[in-house]
Amino acid sequence: MNQLINPATLKALRETKRLTQEALVELVNRIGKGSLDKRQLQRIEGKARLPGPHYVREKTLLALARALSVSPAELQSAREDSPAAPAEVDERMPLPVKVRPATVTKLDLIRSAYKVSLEEIIDLAPLMFAYHAESSLRERKQRLESDLQLRERFLRAFPEMQHLMGEGEQDTPSRLLSENESIRRDDIFGMWLDHEVVDDIEFGDNPFAEYLQQLSVDFAEPSKLEVEDLPALLVLHAETRIPDYEVCTGHLDWLTHGDPELNTAIRSRELRVADIPWNLVLGADADRAAWMRRELQQQRAAKASNSGHGGQSKPEQSVE
Repeated sequence: MNQLINPATLKALRETKRLTQEALVELVNRIGKGSLDKRQLQRIEGKARLPGPHYVREKTLLALARALSVSPAELQSAREDSPAAPAEVDERMPLPVKVRPATVTKLDLIRSAYKVSLEEIIDLAPLMFAYHAESSLRERKQRLESDLQLRERFLRAFPEMQHLMGEGEQDTPSRLLSENESIRRDDIFGMWLDHEVVDDIEFGDNPFAEYLQQLSVDFAEPSKLEVEDLPALLVLHAETRIPDYEVCTGHLDWLTHGDPELNTAIRSRELRVADIPWNLVLGADADRAAWMRRELQQQRAAKASNSGHGGQSKPEQSVE
C-alpha cells in the first residue's frame, strides 16, 4: 500500500540531522528495518521539485520515519516554505508546556536510546502515566484492605487484647484512615497523607516513588533504568513538588565514551544529544567523543566571545 510523503520535508529532516544520503540509507536499513539504496533516496528527494502529491510504499515511509526518529505524519506534512499542498494527516497541536532543561535532556536520551520521536513519547505519555498511576493506587488499596482485614480478624480472635491498645485505637487507626482518604482522592504522590501519623512510607512520603522503585527492581535486566544507582527512582521535593529522577545514565555514559566532562556538558545542556549526527551515534565511540569535544570547545568559545552581552540561559524550555 502506498503512502503520501513530502520529499522536501524528508530532505530537510535529513539535512537538519546532518546526515548524508549514504548515512540515511544505512540508518534506514539498520534501524528502520527497511530496504533502500542511495538511488532510491535520490529519486524520492528529487520529487521535491515536481508538483503534485508524491507516494512511497508504506514500508519505506515507516522505515524512513524510524531512521529519522520522527513520526510518519511528520514526513507527510509540508514544510512552511514548501509550495506543495499539506498532506491529509491527523491534526497536531503545539504543547503549551514548559519543562526544566534537565527534563529535556532526559527526553533526548530516551529518543536516542530507544530510537523514537518526541511526538511518540508525548503521545504515549498519558497512557503510560495513567496505567502506572492506577496500578499504584490499586496496590495501595489492596494493602489497605489486607491491613484492615488482618486487624479485624485479630480483634475478633482476641477481644480481650483491646485493652492493650492506646486511646482511640479501638477504632480504625489514624494511619489507615489517612491512607484510605489519600487513595479516595487518587493521591498518587501522597500529598493528602497525614505525615504525622504515616511514618512507614519511604522515599519522602511518596507512595508512587515506592511503586516505581519496586516496579523497576522487578525488571529482569534493567538497562535504561539503572536501579542499583538510585536511592529512589522518583523523589518529590517538599516545597516545589518537582520530580527528580535519573534515566538512561548508562546510555549517556556510552554516548560520551565515558568522558566525565562530556557527560556533565550534556547534563548542563552545553551539548545537546539531539544535535549529535546520527552517523556518529551509530559510528565509532572515539569519533563520536572527538566530535563532541570539538563541538563543546566551539560552544564555549562562542559563549566567551559573547560574554559581554550578558546572555543568560532560561531555567525552563518549551517542548515543541
